[in-house]
Amino acid sequence: MPNGQARVVTERVIDGSLLAMLLVRRLHAQGRMAEDLKAIGFDPANLQPDYSEVVFVDSLSVAARHLFPKFSREESFRELGRQFGDEYLKTVVGRVIAAGLPLIGPNRAISRIPRYASYGGSYFTADARMEEEGHWQVIFDGTSREMGPFTAGWIETGLRRTGIEPRVTNTDSGPDGYIIDVRW
Repeated sequence: MPNGQARVVTERVIDGSLLAMLLVRRLHAQGRMAEDLKAIGFDPANLQPDYSEVVFVDSLSVAARHLFPKFSREESFRELGRQFGDEYLKTVVGRVIAAGLPLIGPNRAISRIPRYASYGGSYFTADARMEEEGHWQVIFDGTSREMGPFTAGWIETGLRRTGIEPRVTNTDSGPDGYIIDVRW
């Protein structure tokens, strides 16, 4: 921003590079899928710096319909989250994170999820809480509960890099939030 001013967020805005990474780099959206994405506000040929949460969720819905037509909405969003996680870990920053995950282990990795999640948007809050050894909850507040399965997918992907086989579930915590439950 000019003069070091912070951007004031007046709506639920998500960093556009996240959708670009998933839909353009990883899934190579083209043809009918690209047309359907453009119709809901994400044009793979004309990327924007930010997208509303509505466009993000609608884009996941379009990708799910095209790529995983036999999956439930929740299953397809989770698979898209896994795809996103895999692609993110190939980026420069992601490779650094991936290299550190086996060293820091699952507890420290989960404790950092709120910080990692904040890179995508600043309109929501996330809090990670250890319930007991091998059981954590990550609470997301102020964001669409429809994002829960997607988030569960990328968290699952990252945690596998720590050397565990996580059981990751998500539950609604109201209209504007969800809880990711992680056990191993």
